[in-house]
Amino acid sequence: MTTVIIEDENRAVKKLSRLLSADGGIEIMAVLKSIPESREWLGTHPAPDLIFMDIKPASDQSFEAFKDPLVFVFRPTAGMEDHITGRTRFLVKSGKRMASIETSDIAYFYVDRRVIFLKTFDNKKFIVNYTLDAVDAMLDHRSFFRINRACMVAAKAVRDIVPFSGCRLSLCLNPSFNSNLLVSRERVKAFKKWIGQ
Repeated sequence: MTTVIIEDENRAVKKLSRLLSADGGIEIMAVLKSIPESREWLGTHPAPDLIFMDIKPASDQSFEAFKDPLVFVFRPTAGMEDHITGRTRFLVKSGKRMASIETSDIAYFYVDRRVIFLKTFDNKKFIVNYTLDAVDAMLDHRSFFRINRACMVAAKAVRDIVPFSGCRLSLCLNPSFNSNLLVSRERVKAFKKWIGQ
């Protein structure tokens, strides 16, 4: 599928691009900043399958820009990833071979010495070739939660939750983690809501 993004805010472009790139089957043909630029680009290139466009760009009337083709409108909002089905598999390196790991088999992702690992429910560890932020954008947030800067856990992996000093929570996971695993203070409220769904 081919797409074009029409958005004047860099942060929204980066977030949407990361989400679309995680799919693997979506090609972003262009990122355009204004309606005049969009009109010119669309007049000289093949039409994309889908256009993601800010509802109200800073200086233009977006709905007045197009008569056809049909334009799908996307408005980035907080929590939008919650409504997007996450990645179903990760390709990882295992020695000299590669393996495809089902996301449903993953207990957690974590950072160790700047390397991102995933741990499966059968206690196997693999290096992941993405940043934790990229992994966060790829996953279904109904199943995974970023508990701190260095770890994302699957709901099925949480075995026990213990109050910890400084209004934090300590987690016991299955399979077990090799050190004390804490939910950061600013994420405790969201974590409790998530784990109780």
